[in-house]
Amino acid sequence: MTYWINLNVVTIIKTFGQLKQSWFETWCVSVREQTIKREELIIRRLGEIIGDDYLLTKITPMLMKKCLSEYMTKYDASQSTMLHIKSTCNKIFNHGVLFNIIDYSPMTVVKIDVPLHKKRETKRRRDAKFLEIEELHAFFDALSRRRNPNYYDLAIILLFSGLRIGEAAFTENDFNPETGVLTIDKALQYNNLRVKDFHFGETKTINSEREVALPKVACEAILRTIDREKEFDRYMLEHPNPHFMHSDSIFSTEYGSPITSHSFREVLKRVEDDLIANCEALYGFKWTKHVTPHSFRHMHISYL
Repeated sequence: MTYWINLNVVTIIKTFGQLKQSWFETWCVSVREQTIKREELIIRRLGEIIGDDYLLTKITPMLMKKCLSEYMTKYDASQSTMLHIKSTCNKIFNHGVLFNIIDYSPMTVVKIDVPLHKKRETKRRRDAKFLEIEELHAFFDALSRRRNPNYYDLAIILLFSGLRIGEAAFTENDFNPETGVLTIDKALQYNNLRVKDFHFGETKTINSEREVALPKVACEAILRTIDREKEFDRYMLEHPNPHFMHSDSIFSTEYGSPITSHSFREVLKRVEDDLIANCEALYGFKWTKHVTPHSFRHMHISYL
């Protein structure tokens, strides 16, 4: 018989809810707060569908398959979302097997039957985020016309380095201009925070900490941005304004705050609107793509 010890209270683990909580408390110590909040929503929904008080001895592969199907229907979940849900279920039940709470995982033989239209929708969204060479030229040309050139150079860095948007909030000290090597050992934390409370935290995973050798075009983009940030700091001292702020991150908005995924998405949306209206006239083809901050990481991996 297996027990779950929490706050000096010994509880026999018999139900899905107890197993779920036991796994969650073990798992959450090794991941970021943002990841924890996302997973909390998932396991709460799973608990509502399966039943937190459902006995582990009654949970079968057929039941889990049915519950996953109900989750997909109830929340209109995409194929990628369902793969994540299945992964979470695997972790929960594998935790039970590891600690001899259950004899086997009911997820072992479960496969997700994703409707064809959802598979097509997933492929369509994925393809829309990937730019062909002529589309890259048009996109960067349109982006270069935006008022803040930091977004243009940020896009170059993301494309040629494969960085996540949070990792791109690096400082001048993280870059060695002599070797062209960028050190990634932190990520900007900004979700649900006011701008003044933005801070650097840990990277998404341990493996995310790394050194990245950048090509010349990316190094030049960093050096341009550093020069602009120094110029902005001088301007801020000469023309004080309560809306201005200093940031250690080299990529900043017009007011000095670090560029986040949200602010970058807003600029990408304006570029997309511009291309939808003018792409055919300027470049000879209609614009049908939807670029996100993560698109650059996807394209970096694909082109390499």
